[in-house]
Amino acid sequence: MKLKYLILVSCLTTFNFTSLFPLVAQDPPASTYNPGFWQPKARVDIRHPIEIKLVNETNVDLEYDLTANIEQKPERLLAGKTGTLKGLSVPAYILINPDSSTPNVSSFNLKYEVSTTDNVVTVKIKKVSSENPGDTTLNLHETGAIYVY
Repeated sequence: MKLKYLILVSCLTTFNFTSLFPLVAQDPPASTYNPGFWQPKARVDIRHPIEIKLVNETNVDLEYDLTANIEQKPERLLAGKTGTLKGLSVPAYILINPDSSTPNVSSFNLKYEVSTTDNVVTVKIKKVSSENPGDTTLNLHETGAIYVY
């Protein structure tokens, strides 16, 4: 009987002391994410084959090429069509620009939307007003991070 009474008193005392003093919660950790070009848009696993699909959602023809591919002409990507790059070695920098024969090229910029599924990177290329900053380079980093500049 004394043991039950002692346990009951101990529990009530502990409860009273903890409820009398407010507990101060710790501050949450500082947010380290700051949006900007230095943040990856997506990630891939570089231990597996990587495929990049370029989807031209503009009404103008585009050209794309790897910066390391200096011996060949850029590939052409017709308006509304899709181009595919396979067997890339990392790091890789892909330049995407309006075709050199496109009239009024200074009247617009290109913007990329990047998504990944099963190591397939889909880059949707859209036109934006020349008043908005545009994108020209897709960087596949050696860590698997994908950056847009």
